Amino acid sequence: SARRSSTVAAARWYRRSRTSDRRGEGSPPMSVPRCVPWTDWHEWRAVFHGLYASDEGARRGAIARCATWRLRGGVPHAAECTATLVELDLEPSSTTVARLALSAAVVRAVNGVADAGQRGETARPVAQLAEAAGLPVWLVDVRHRATHQRLPSAAVLRGAAAALLAYFRDRYWEPQRARLDDLDAAATALADAACARRKPGLPKKCLAELANAPPATLGHVYVPAFARHPRLFRDEACERAAAAVVEGLAQR
Repeated sequence: SARRSSTVAAARWYRRSRTSDRRGEGSPPMSVPRCVPWTDWHEWRAVFHGLYASDEGARRGAIARCATWRLRGGVPHAAECTATLVELDLEPSSTTVARLALSAAVVRAVNGVADAGQRGETARPVAQLAEAAGLPVWLVDVRHRATHQRLPSAAVLRGAAAALLAYFRDRYWEPQRARLDDLDAAATALADAACARRKPGLPKKCLAELANAPPATLGHVYVPAFARHPRLFRDEACERAAAAVVEGLAQR
């Protein structure tokens, strides 16, 4: 019938749109910087260290900053789940309400990791997706029990939360921090090369590096690194180098 045909067509369109979203089709070009909720990468680092700190005050401060990020939108799944799990870890987990809250956080964390691996029109099992993402398989069992069976005990839920916090630290926070460290080192090396150069202007390699860096990386990594450099804008001998760096940035 006509109603059945329209329903089938709508279902096909939905599957195609979901597939396009996962593949990134129709998204902004790679040259357009993605909006992030943190002010700069220094704030991101502070939240990372605060969430995994042993001091309760530092953890609560990081949680409060993540609450501000949620108001701005665009918080990565790993960051949001980390803040939620840390917040629940600071509260008693023996009551039924606390166990329900922690169960919901575990289910949301596992589902988010699994959903990121969905590709194509056919949905794959959560256990298979979690294993492919490096998530311990037993966490999928905890998710299944929390969703469909008897509520897991507080001890099991605390263990699942600890495993998820370790997973997000190893798979999101630490790799991103290492990437930032590499970019900071590259920016510092570029500034050192500019200060050591006898001729006016920047070396071609440095100019190419500035030309190929994404705008967000220039604004949030390179420029702060240049401003912190001990010689570039503080030593009179590096005055020409500083001018060359500013000119290279202006060409972007």
